[in-house]
Amino acid sequence: RETLRVELLAMQRRFGFTARFVTHDQAEAMELATRIAVLDNGQVQQFGTPDEVYARPATEYVAKFIGNTNELEGTRTEGGYSTSLGLLRTSAAAGERATLLFRPEHGQLFAERPDMASALPGRVVAVLFMGTHTEFLVQAGEARLRIWVSGRSTNFRDGDEVWVGLREQDVMVFPR
Repeated sequence: RETLRVELLAMQRRFGFTARFVTHDQAEAMELATRIAVLDNGQVQQFGTPDEVYARPATEYVAKFIGNTNELEGTRTEGGYSTSLGLLRTSAAAGERATLLFRPEHGQLFAERPDMASALPGRVVAVLFMGTHTEFLVQAGEARLRIWVSGRSTNFRDGDEVWVGLREQDVMVFPR
């Protein structure tokens, strides 16, 4: 399938034809498309470039459907949203109660509380080397967060107390 995707792209560029490709495979959609339509129950939830759909999802459904996300519930307060783990600072406002999502590659791990917009305390419960990245599973209160670090990372081990740092622009906010 991967070889066929590369061949299809090469043919499309060489011959200049327009193609409509229907798939449930996110990787295929992201690799092949210049535009993606994300459907939910037959309704278009978002139409845009792969980058737009991934980085700026229009709805919570799109954010969860395309790529991986970590999820927390929050209540709006001064400067952001209060969660069971602490304050997530964000200028995005979506209502009194909201679902807060962030991608695993946007979280950063620290041994001590970082000087970042948001920092959540947790404990490493698993370290998984995935080849291109290391996935850390962090238990943060009731939430199990996935944090991806590029390459092989041995900075933290199972049981280590950590802080998950987030930049303000990496927190997606959707009304409840």
